[in-house]
Amino acid sequence: MFKFKFDIITLCETWLNDTISDNEIGLDGYDLIRKDRNRSGGGVVMYIRNMISYKVRSDIMPDTLETITIEVAKYRAKPFFINTWYRAPNTPSEVFDKYESGIKKLDSEDKEIICIGDLNCNWPEPKKTETQNLLQLTKLFQLEQMIEEPTRITETARTLIDLIFTNRGRSYK
Repeated sequence: MFKFKFDIITLCETWLNDTISDNEIGLDGYDLIRKDRNRSGGGVVMYIRNMISYKVRSDIMPDTLETITIEVAKYRAKPFFINTWYRAPNTPSEVFDKYESGIKKLDSEDKEIICIGDLNCNWPEPKKTETQNLLQLTKLFQLEQMIEEPTRITETARTLIDLIFTNRGRSYK
């Protein structure tokens, strides 16, 4: 299947709905967690290798967001969080207030945080309100953005809208 075995795979803007079963999109050796939008577009999916100990933390983020948060517990290591979020283009910037409330809960547990997603905010384009809100949020919680190259390239634009943030800095590079 894969040349390399990934422990966790996250996908945004899956376009899944209840007409598509978990069996149709499952991967051998992985648990599947999904949050569909229930209308066309959007949605998030997380695949976790089934040998990894984790729990879904649905208590963290508001249910109105297209997001999944898990807490991973590795042997002889401090648990950490992985959160994936899809923010549709033109979503009102107030959605960042809701997301901030979830990040505040994650931060209060004093664990490593990894936030991954298609946020449709061109990083670090400070002219747009939504990107300003995201910049503010990352500064508030000391989250460092890890992706350095554009993730969406067209004939007319190069944007960085698929992002990974962590509160543990560049130790991953």
